[in-house]
Amino acid sequence: MATGGGSPVAAASNGKTSQLLLLSILTLSLYTRVGDCNASGSGSSLMNPVSGLTLSVDEGSNTVIVSWTDNSLITMSYFVNYTVFTFLNTHCPSHTATVGSTEIDSASDAVTTSDTDASWTATHNITGAFVQSGVNITVSVEAVVDDQLCDPAFASLLVPGEFSPSPEEFTVSGPTSTSLTLSWTVPFSQVTPNSFSISYTVDKLTGTPPAIPSGSLSIAINDTDLDTADNANFSYVLGGLTAYTEYTFNLSSLYGASTSSVVSATGTTSEALSGPVEGLSAGITNDSSSDSFSVSISWSEPSEPNGVILQYNYTVSSTDTNTAIVSGSTGNTSVVESMLTVIEPFTNYTVGVVAFNSAGEGQESSVTVESPQTAPGPVGDLQASFDETGSMFDSMTREYTLNLDIVWSEPPMQNGVITSYSVTVYQTNDLSDIVYSNDTLIAPNVTASVMVLAFTNYTVSVAASTSAGQGDESTVTVESPEAEPGPVGDLGASFVETTAMFDSMDNMWTIDIDITWEEPVNPNGVITAYNVTVYQTDDLSDIVYSNDTLTTPNVTASVEVPAYTDYTVSVAASTSAGQGDEATVSITSPEAAPGRVGNLAASFSSPMYDPTTQILTDDITITWTQPMYPNGVIQTYSVTVFETANTSNMVYNDSTLIDPNVTTSVIVLPFTDYTVSVAASTSAGQGEEETVTLTSPEAAPSQVESLTAEFGESISFNPGSRMHNVTLNISWSQPLYPNGDILSYEVIVTQTSDPSVVIYGENVTDTEVMPSVMVLPFTDYTVSVAASTSAGQGDEDTVTVESPEAAPSQVRELSAEFADSPMYDPTTQILTADITITWTQPMYPNGVIQTYNVTVFETANPSNMVYSDDTLIDPNVTTSVVALPFTNYTVSV
Repeated sequence: MATGGGSPVAAASNGKTSQLLLLSILTLSLYTRVGDCNASGSGSSLMNPVSGLTLSVDEGSNTVIVSWTDNSLITMSYFVNYTVFTFLNTHCPSHTATVGSTEIDSASDAVTTSDTDASWTATHNITGAFVQSGVNITVSVEAVVDDQLCDPAFASLLVPGEFSPSPEEFTVSGPTSTSLTLSWTVPFSQVTPNSFSISYTVDKLTGTPPAIPSGSLSIAINDTDLDTADNANFSYVLGGLTAYTEYTFNLSSLYGASTSSVVSATGTTSEALSGPVEGLSAGITNDSSSDSFSVSISWSEPSEPNGVILQYNYTVSSTDTNTAIVSGSTGNTSVVESMLTVIEPFTNYTVGVVAFNSAGEGQESSVTVESPQTAPGPVGDLQASFDETGSMFDSMTREYTLNLDIVWSEPPMQNGVITSYSVTVYQTNDLSDIVYSNDTLIAPNVTASVMVLAFTNYTVSVAASTSAGQGDESTVTVESPEAEPGPVGDLGASFVETTAMFDSMDNMWTIDIDITWEEPVNPNGVITAYNVTVYQTDDLSDIVYSNDTLTTPNVTASVEVPAYTDYTVSVAASTSAGQGDEATVSITSPEAAPGRVGNLAASFSSPMYDPTTQILTDDITITWTQPMYPNGVIQTYSVTVFETANTSNMVYNDSTLIDPNVTTSVIVLPFTDYTVSVAASTSAGQGEEETVTLTSPEAAPSQVESLTAEFGESISFNPGSRMHNVTLNISWSQPLYPNGDILSYEVIVTQTSDPSVVIYGENVTDTEVMPSVMVLPFTDYTVSVAASTSAGQGDEDTVTVESPEAAPSQVRELSAEFADSPMYDPTTQILTADITITWTQPMYPNGVIQTYNVTVFETANPSNMVYSDDTLIDPNVTTSVVALPFTNYTVSV
């Protein structure tokens, strides 16, 4: 315990500084200060009753114990005053820190009387934080006697040790990811330290341990970063710290050369963005179906998470376009996305993973991975054709030996590296008849030598393979070339005696032969004609019938043959490859026959034409002489006039004529061949007829037949004028009743809705024209054709034809609007909303509108298409789309 006594001057002489500031203490004015006090106001003079003033200190309780002796025994109370001086060092003046005053009743517990009757002893405790090492405390005690304040008695005490009080109220606050705010106070604002010393230890809460686990710094009292307003409260922002790390700070004050004891506080910096994840790896595999894939991603926690990892966000993007096609988040360090149909085979993808803590998304790690190969799609542009150059045909087996050229292009969807092509050729109607097979081709196109049946369909199949297997096959059907057909079947022939006529003079029958047969068992192609020949068996040069233009089996041939003679009937079929082997049958002519008239002639005169019925009324004069071989007395002549091409159209018939020659009026078609038949009769019967053909006079023709008109493909189209430059194919057949030689055809084409618009008008001699005309699209045009003979122009025939369609003009009144109340997903930051798109059909549809193609895409990123439909039939659509908020989208129709 330190003690002190005597006057302040004495105390100062024993102190550590040569400068001492003594504060005068003013007491209350309730009392009158006197020098020496008299007792009880009796007027007898008394010395100051306070003596023996001493001070002692109890440093453990920050208490100064004041003791004195009172010799008067009549003191009413005491005033105890104290002043505190601090001594920093020998170079600095002292500073007054604390002034206090207390009035003590002499009867209080603070006054203790002694056993003597001459005096008592008083004590008083002064307690406070100002009781510090190195502090000089001066105390004065003033006695109050009879309401008079006596002069004070003084004593001083220097508390042992250096003045170095510790900081107080040390706290850590205001965390950021790189700084903490340290705050504290000092107990004596009047005496500020020279500086503060801070040391700290580092405890990193996540990631790798700190490279430097501790640190220290000294802050001068005049440091501009030290914040203080009253020299009592201090704060300091310590930067350059590590995120999400606990710091323990030790703070002490430096007063001159003295350092206070340490106070401690702890604080933790806030979280920061994470560093990249470690060990990122990814792989893509096929799911059970080759149409979908799985992406497996794994990684390790970042070496610098800078906080608590809340989740990991991952994306899978096309490496070429940098477009994210898969994204998600997980709390684990691995994830598998399955059944992904957005993954393309044999394609590079970039997988990115980023850690997410309370500060947000950290630095991304990425890796590139290639999706596996799958079986390729079908090959493109498959074509096949037989090359007949150098081909050989075996008529016995019906087989061609020839080359088959097969060409194709690589699959549009290769899905990997094409390793081979498998090519198979088989009969379309007999899958077991494989004529070519090769699965080792490494490049498109092959010429295969094959043996095939003539005029038979074969299927060519081509499939590509990758390391993942064989893809779907493409097929094309090709028809083998035609060949000469085999012999016809079931050939038969017979004379028809019921209509036979015999010329007894020449021993010749005029008789029909019915010839029948069936198509060849092996036609080897499309039968284009049958060649039928009838000739005398013993004289091959005596051909009585020959026709190589028949297109169907069976014919009845009118022939002139001697009686009772053998004839051979030969029939051979033909295809585009040539005529096949003939089939033959022999027949024998009947046994009788009659003769012909001579010099048969006929002529028309004075025609009259009725255009309504398209017939002529005319006189015909027929002349002849009697037969060279009448074979008896001619009794009658049978004269018949009939249309040559239509024997049933008989315009005159008289079997009672006795003499040759006749003039008669007949009704005939204009410019038509008529046959005049004259036969003589005797009592033995009618002889062979003699015929002559003549042509009736011309007349104006009837309408043309089979009038057709068709527009070809557009040569060009001008959207501004809306005019097609197009070929118009017009064809027709000559009139059913040409009524003469057709000299020309007048062809006129007009717009149906406005006949004054003539787009073509010409006189032509052919039965088809292909003019290039300018027409409006999707518009009806009338084509009229009229034929002319030397007798004049006939009635026109017309047909209506529609011009080709053209691409329509723009749709009109296009508008689009998102519906209210979209659904927003804060995790993916996308909206799901209905969009209503309306429009009206184009001003110029230029045809029948079949579909509308509607596309919605992000304006700034056209590849981000959120809706596409090219199958809409009617205007207007409402659909749900997934879109980014507050983003411009373009609607295209």
